[in-house]
Amino acid sequence: PPTKLIHLTYEGNFQLECTAKVVSSRLIDEVENDKNDGNRKVEIILDTTAMHPQGGGQPTDIGTISITGDDCKDYVINVERVDIDRSSGIVTHKGTLSCLSDVKEEEKQAVDHDSTNLLPFGAGSEVKVTVDPENRRIVSECHTAGHVLDAAMARCGRIMPPTKGFHFLD
Repeated sequence: PPTKLIHLTYEGNFQLECTAKVVSSRLIDEVENDKNDGNRKVEIILDTTAMHPQGGGQPTDIGTISITGDDCKDYVINVERVDIDRSSGIVTHKGTLSCLSDVKEEEKQAVDHDSTNLLPFGAGSEVKVTVDPENRRIVSECHTAGHVLDAAMARCGRIMPPTKGFHFLD
């Protein structure tokens, strides 16, 4: 089923946190024994999200997904990109998974070097999604400024031809 997008509801428009259930998750990087610092690139699909996916000229929200793994350790995914498949409505969060719990060095090395290592959580696990509020504010203000500029030009009789707007901050 499609991912529930909280920001599309009136009540959820300014909501920066939500709880969700994992639909699926997978590692998307290769373990490089000499370069891996214990953090792994992951892709996770949730049933619900408060994060805006990239689209319509707006960049993706960034933030975190927090979870307690099956091993009772606390993990966080620093979300760097959120995409939506327009045909299915499924939202994918991509980021870097880090363990926040104390892990013995020998345990960390065993996990880092085990290419068959699976994620420490699975479908049905409950997570907390948190949007980076400063990034959301900046992106929102840039988006609104584009509409204000367009309206101001129209009031001056300068109708600009329709184009795609891009609100990327780089």
